[in-house]
Amino acid sequence: MTSCIKSVVDFSKKATMFLAGYSKALLLTVERKNYTSMARYSSVSARKLANMRDGSAKYVEFVREKLFALIKEHSSENNRGKLIIDFTAINKMYSQSIENVTYDRDGSISAVRKGFSLGFIAWSNDQITIPFAFDYWLRRKDIEEKLYRKKNKIAQDLIMQYKEKILFDELLCDGAFATYEMLLFLINIELFFTMRMARNRTITTEKNSIPTQLQKHPELRLFRNEKSKTIVGYYKGIKLFITAQKRKGRKGKKEVVFIVSNVPNRTAKEHVKNYSSRSPVEKFFRTSKQKLGIQDCQSVALQNQNIHFYSVMYTYAMLEVLKIDNRKSCPEDIVNILRRQKSTSFFTSYIDQIETFMA
Repeated sequence: MTSCIKSVVDFSKKATMFLAGYSKALLLTVERKNYTSMARYSSVSARKLANMRDGSAKYVEFVREKLFALIKEHSSENNRGKLIIDFTAINKMYSQSIENVTYDRDGSISAVRKGFSLGFIAWSNDQITIPFAFDYWLRRKDIEEKLYRKKNKIAQDLIMQYKEKILFDELLCDGAFATYEMLLFLINIELFFTMRMARNRTITTEKNSIPTQLQKHPELRLFRNEKSKTIVGYYKGIKLFITAQKRKGRKGKKEVVFIVSNVPNRTAKEHVKNYSSRSPVEKFFRTSKQKLGIQDCQSVALQNQNIHFYSVMYTYAMLEVLKIDNRKSCPEDIVNILRRQKSTSFFTSYIDQIETFMA
């Protein structure tokens, strides 16, 4: 019994040391996050970093449990938060032999690129956002037909896997998930949701039984200074609260977008505000790519890619906590302080907070 306890303690110590060292290297490295540059900006040698990551596959569950613990610390019955699911492309355009690399459309450049297509699930309460798991999407031609899953199915699997493990009130998604199958799935498991819907989807209402596109529906027309309006409508027989929102789109042009939800007793403004709570996951994608090097892992082994992703996720969650504790506006503020003020007391105090956080 004593030896079992000792082995668990030793494992926890090694996992914590790996996570602390690797995260600090991610935070301090300005260049691409390969072993050489990470060694240049941290006190850990390139060989040691390589050995750390190569032996770190067994730490994935450890990191995930620490993320769950962080969510539990910041959630309560009075502040349950929300789940957010979204996909992003991780560029690996020169990859030759990394498992699970595929081709998918990268929305940031509106083009198809080679790399990982990852579906992330995150928890947010509008103050802190914690990504805690992900899964891979692959094209049909990259996988056996019986193993192929649509992105909606991957989202459903993530929901079912984690919905009982954390507190949350509802699910937030973008318009890609507003399909009949997905809406029916969420209603059948009695989950509240809010998501965008494409303007060409047809609905019926009590007043108008003829299927009409959202963008042409007379009951959703906004007049003069009206910025939003909510009606009750039916999409393929599913009852929804449908909100038309007028907003500024790209290049400052006004556009009308449509938000659907099954949450009752909300005003149009409340539906719009609630959907805006989905935006933190986009900030995670931006920071993880621009500051934390989520795309930079050069290992061919998929298990090493996995621990790299989870280390980035945990590092981002740590930055979210530090952002709140130090009254900063975004995680990038913490990263910039660490990288630009290495010789000041600011840097020392932040490093002390990081080491305490990792303990």
